[in-house]
Amino acid sequence: MGLSFPAVQAIVGLWKDKHFEGKKKVLEIGSQELHLTFDDFKNLMESYGVDGFQEKNFEEWGWEDRGKCYFAERLYSLLGFEDYACFDMNGDNKAIAHDLNFPFMDDSHWGQYDLVTDFGCAEHIFNVSEVYRTMHQVCRPGGIFIHCQQMFNTNGYYLFEPSFYEDIAAANGYEILFSSFIVTAHSSIKESGKYSWLLPMSSELIEIMDWTKISSIGLLYAMKKTKDADFQLPYQGSYMSTMYGNLGYDIASLSTYRRPTRTYVPVFERKDDISSREFKRVCRSYFKKKLGLR
Repeated sequence: MGLSFPAVQAIVGLWKDKHFEGKKKVLEIGSQELHLTFDDFKNLMESYGVDGFQEKNFEEWGWEDRGKCYFAERLYSLLGFEDYACFDMNGDNKAIAHDLNFPFMDDSHWGQYDLVTDFGCAEHIFNVSEVYRTMHQVCRPGGIFIHCQQMFNTNGYYLFEPSFYEDIAAANGYEILFSSFIVTAHSSIKESGKYSWLLPMSSELIEIMDWTKISSIGLLYAMKKTKDADFQLPYQGSYMSTMYGNLGYDIASLSTYRRPTRTYVPVFERKDDISSREFKRVCRSYFKKKLGLR
């Protein structure tokens, strides 16, 4: 498992936008490596103005021998994180050896981490919902999740699609800071910087691509945990409004392009089910009234 060029680009972009200010502890799902060339990594650090990057600290970068690639801990350290932890059954990189199919019962880790990431691990866990419950438990209120999974051409058990993450956010009150497709046309690590991209989440964009030239399509979501509460399982369709008082992905799906930052707003004044069109009408009426436009 590893952080590709677009994944590193997204992480450094969140740092550049000051989402990591004051955040010191990171936990990864899976002991992650950096899956990009040293030159691409160097260019990203210099382009984004990452403080403290010194080429001499990475002189032993050896992608010809994959076993020598640096663990992602080096990246997080550059971005200001002081404490690093990860889950991995193999115990690599001082990992917490835990089987993520089962609940993580060591409550000394609950609510302790400012950033919790998953770059391609959850798809390999059969009991996938338990992974997201564990991530929720170990993240503190105000902390950030980064989820990155495959939408097309996985090597795990599952393929993911936007409604999965949108509805997790809706059910748990997460603020979505950023979302993007990751499109890869060449699976080689050496070509990661040339043939993989962060692209807007537009369904039309995906539909017009030549899929015969695409190696994989992934999803990347960055979310903020806004409250201290137990993890809530999402529901599709009308059950979401019945259980949690909001319409979840029904609202996001009205637009073919999911905007970078958003929060699902609960519907407090309606007891019955409400259509997406009616919800938009109610919102327009509410804001016009607040702005004194009528």
